[in-house]
Amino acid sequence: MHRDNVKQIVPELGLPCVLKQPDSSFSLGVVKVETEKELPAKVNGLLDKSELIVAQEFLPTEFDWRVGILDRRRCLSRNTSWFRPLADHPARRRKAK
Repeated sequence: MHRDNVKQIVPELGLPCVLKQPDSSFSLGVVKVETEKELPAKVNGLLDKSELIVAQEFLPTEFDWRVGILDRRRCLSRNTSWFRPLADHPARRRKAK
């Protein structure tokens, strides 16, 4: 998306939707837009930092997905809700005893 086609976001994707800076990482430059009222401020905030933004349909999930991209190819994808915090790992608990 760019400044000239921002009005297509709601008709094409509906709300809520997700906006991202294409050159961001670690969830920086990623915002969820819930209402049409908040859309202009969030779009302009991202377009002040980048000429283009990515607009995506919001897909709710009970999982927290992480995807790593290297040289434009997926090199890692995992559902982090499958992993326990390190402090809860069984090997860690054995050492503490």
